[in-house]
Amino acid sequence: PVFGVKASNNTLPENTALGTTVGNLTATDPDGDLITYSIASGNNNGAFAIDSATGSISLVKRLIYHTQSQYTLKVRATDTGGLSDESTLTVAVTPVSAITFNTVQWSTAANQPYKISEGQGKVVNGKLYTFGGFDSQKSGFTPTSRAYVFDPEANTWTALAPMPAMNGTTFGGVTHGGFTTDGTDIYFAGGYTSNSAGTGQIFGTKEVWKYIINENRYERLPDLPIAIAAGQLEYLNGRLHHIAGTNTSRTVDLGNHYVLDLDKLAIGWQTLADLPIPRQHSGSAVFEGKIYYMGGQTGHDAELVARADVHEYDPATNIWSEKADLPVPANANGRGHISSSVVTFSNRIIVLGGEIVHNATRTNMVSAYT
Repeated sequence: PVFGVKASNNTLPENTALGTTVGNLTATDPDGDLITYSIASGNNNGAFAIDSATGSISLVKRLIYHTQSQYTLKVRATDTGGLSDESTLTVAVTPVSAITFNTVQWSTAANQPYKISEGQGKVVNGKLYTFGGFDSQKSGFTPTSRAYVFDPEANTWTALAPMPAMNGTTFGGVTHGGFTTDGTDIYFAGGYTSNSAGTGQIFGTKEVWKYIINENRYERLPDLPIAIAAGQLEYLNGRLHHIAGTNTSRTVDLGNHYVLDLDKLAIGWQTLADLPIPRQHSGSAVFEGKIYYMGGQTGHDAELVARADVHEYDPATNIWSEKADLPVPANANGRGHISSSVVTFSNRIIVLGGEIVHNATRTNMVSAYT
């Protein structure tokens, strides 16, 4: 088989609808053999699907400009005799138009069904998914397995499948975990889990899970190299990055940086450059292909010291760079407990609130980073 066009290009806005045809790569065979098409490489996290009979390529996972702005798909045509040819389709992803704003307005929405503290959440396709947190229906700082999705258009909450049992117990739920999304599904790693009696917590886990939204179920992924909690998880270019946190004794601030290629699960987590200043209870975001690790704390509870440090990670060079400090209130050192309150919106990273002093001082400050 021979492709008539060896290289082609397409540009897609990040809000392109699933199922959209993004390319048609066809080959001819001089012997008239049947041709089978496949994507040989470049299809990070299975974002695209190809019709093996026609070579038509369609989008099957949502695009996010900040987490991947270009895909280079190598398409292979193979005949019944095993001969093949290849062609390349480059797909550029463009952001939706930036919204310029300098202020925010707040309004009241429906309450989540049960009160929690230190839960986690991610927005996917315009809906907010929340998971775990400390259970208000139990004493002893016990994580809950409850999970919900909030629809802002209907202003309603709907229960999801309970979180899976973790750490060898029969109880699900997690708090202080790292959470991220690829735009289609949600991933979580590490964190505090319920103890075996369901009356308290275990300070760390190696476990990593994927919540498959369309199927409302959880799938186990390869474990982290160490049990850890209060770190951050980010998705970038088809890979999960787990960064920093604290050990299970909560005595050591960690800067460990691990990466998992979602297309090569069998090789497990690999090690990348450590965060320059080890810390935990931080916030993070992916912006224009780089990871930003913001604020956080060293130490725990009464001994904690809030941090204002901001570091940027470049996956192309495996190098961290120091950036402008996070704004803090007067006489404050930093802002911690912001793991689920740092978001990328339009052309900015937004940081909302934070803890200044353990159980004493919090802030309602909202900051934008560009």
